Amino acid sequence: MTVFTNADESYRVKKAFNFKAPPETVDVLTTSSVEVVNLANNHMYDYGDKGYNDTMSVLKNANIGYYGYDNYYVFEKNGVKIGMAGFYCAESTAAECKNKTLTAINALKAKNVDSIIMTYHWGIELDLSQNTDQEEVAHYAIDNGADLVLGHHPHNVQGIELYKDKYIVYSLGNWTFGGHINPTYFETFLFHIDFYYSGKEIVDSKIVIVPARVSSEEKPNNDFRPTIVDGAEKQKILDQIQKYSKNVTVNK
Repeated sequence: MTVFTNADESYRVKKAFNFKAPPETVDVLTTSSVEVVNLANNHMYDYGDKGYNDTMSVLKNANIGYYGYDNYYVFEKNGVKIGMAGFYCAESTAAECKNKTLTAINALKAKNVDSIIMTYHWGIELDLSQNTDQEEVAHYAIDNGADLVLGHHPHNVQGIELYKDKYIVYSLGNWTFGGHINPTYFETFLFHIDFYYSGKEIVDSKIVIVPARVSSEEKPNNDFRPTIVDGAEKQKILDQIQKYSKNVTVNK
């Protein structure tokens, strides 16, 4: 997610690429039925603390939940509490990210949540496969109580793993990628998961993979309108995900 702020150039952090959006564009989220977003990524502080704080204020005023860094979120539905936490780990060691993970999971458990979702901005940009650090942290999260791990940052899709009956999505790819009119990879997908509970315990889960591209037009024309794909294009994306997946079949 990008920064929602009107901060001027005096707040701009010196780096290669800085992103922000006017606060009123939060309507893109509210009109799309987005209920909760993750803040932790390598652009959330592009306009310093002001940009970050402005973003949280905009989301709060729009009644959109948020989590990331030291913000945890508890989503409650039908009496079930789902805790969410997220971290920027692309520049952290696996050990550092694991320490943050344990702190978050323990904090969410203290809130008496029934399930935990961990989100990570991690991996190497443009790598087609997850690396060993991603796998180590994801396994650690599940070993300590996470029920789902979601990843992004590489700007392309990576594998999915079923580990101890819990799903790990190593990279969802881009989605509404307004920062680049012609990104290297147009391939992306929606990850849909249904959790089935007995009381407040997950007893089963089912997933659906929905291949898509970041634009309604074909490469190289990115119009920032994600579009579900079919046929050969769909199969290509499923095959790409499957190539690096473990203990799960997605290319059917």
